[in-house]
Amino acid sequence: MDFKQSPNVFILISNATISPQLLEIIRCLESHQINQHIFIIADEDNPLLTGVRELDISLRVLRSATKSRILGHSLVVFTHLLKHRPKTVLASGQFATFIGIPLAFMLRINNRIHVRHHSNFHHKYKMRVGLALDNIMNNSSTKIVAVSRVVRDILVQKEGVPVDKVLIIHNGVDLQVFNSKFRGVLRKDHTFRIGVISRLTEWKGVTYTARAFQNFLLLHPNSYLHIIGANADDFDKVTLALESVPREKYQIESVNFDIPGFLKSIDVLVHVPLDVDDEAFGIVYIEALASGTPGIFTISGVLNELHNPDLYFSVVPSRDHNAILDELEKHFTQSTVHQSVPADWLKQFSLEYQGLSYLKLLS
Repeated sequence: MDFKQSPNVFILISNATISPQLLEIIRCLESHQINQHIFIIADEDNPLLTGVRELDISLRVLRSATKSRILGHSLVVFTHLLKHRPKTVLASGQFATFIGIPLAFMLRINNRIHVRHHSNFHHKYKMRVGLALDNIMNNSSTKIVAVSRVVRDILVQKEGVPVDKVLIIHNGVDLQVFNSKFRGVLRKDHTFRIGVISRLTEWKGVTYTARAFQNFLLLHPNSYLHIIGANADDFDKVTLALESVPREKYQIESVNFDIPGFLKSIDVLVHVPLDVDDEAFGIVYIEALASGTPGIFTISGVLNELHNPDLYFSVVPSRDHNAILDELEKHFTQSTVHQSVPADWLKQFSLEYQGLSYLKLLS
């Protein structure tokens, strides 16, 4: 770590958003010789820290943020900003944004940018503190990156942010990893495999998929449900919906680091958020479309930007396990056929496209 040279760009990232997307931004800036200082608020065992360290850039890691650590982290960041006075501060993640953007505002740093990753969450659940903090961040930033049109519309229409202050840069996906031919429908063991990639929280709608699978299994005993998702507020409802399902017929795991392999191992992916603006982005949609994995989806997040979506996957109404069941039956009998999503549409979600978009913003 060498902080002797003052940076053009100071990037503050908190744990939840350390991702290949952020790594690509850092890599792109480095390759174009943009001097940057990176502060990451995360546990040392976060696997993506290794990728950042391999870039041999100016990096400091602060322990994962908690309420008790915010003041200490803020003092560290304030001291660094005061000493080095970067031209631009970019914050990604709520803790990073809550710490970095107000401090940059206080120090009158010219370019104060935060990435808005969340959608309507604070509005949906009437979270006054969250809404107040969002308002402070919006007013303290000179530019806000929205990860989708849905997020931009919430910022502009619900939160009163001037439209020229908001820039859409989609999250990037390593399309090369996912872009390979899907292997077909029934596997050698004749098990019909249904996949879910979703945190087990109420608005993700996983309970409706579980109910649909419970009924589907009665019709097709050689079926299997595989859920990848961290435990959250709807975990008990999901497990209750699967109470009558034999334990060997389903699996719930909190994390899986081989999503491309997982998508190629299933016959259909189900992702059914409850409302059109619940997903801020919905990276699982892009991963599934890039891999050619058949999908049963509700329209949310970035899918609002896809014209004629029912050409490419099965569209179901939200909160309707019977509709999911009907579409599962169609996929099982191979009575539904969908086109591949246009390559030109997918291209805008590549890591390379995202990296160059941030390079243009931060140069």
